[in-house]
Amino acid sequence: MSTYPKSLDHMLAAWNEPDPSKVRAHLDLALNPEIRFVDPMIDVTGIDGFELNVHKVKTELPNAVYSRTSGWDAQHGFYAITGQFTKATNWY
Repeated sequence: MSTYPKSLDHMLAAWNEPDPSKVRAHLDLALNPEIRFVDPMIDVTGIDGFELNVHKVKTELPNAVYSRTSGWDAQHGFYAITGQFTKATNWY
């Protein structure tokens, strides 16, 4: 297997970035401008679309923490990871 791509860390950093104005900087380091992101809930092409999805999900799940839960795989220039989010709860 080749060297772990640091771009995966930048992508997770975008999901975990608390400042919305800093999300794009992480994505620019992580993603090819022509990215195609597909999961069961969305199919989007391009960094602009991916960024909109990040902001939408973060609005729907405020304070969630995103993490990688698997190793990683690469085939034909594409990377795959399995991740999860943990919803934050307020302790009173």
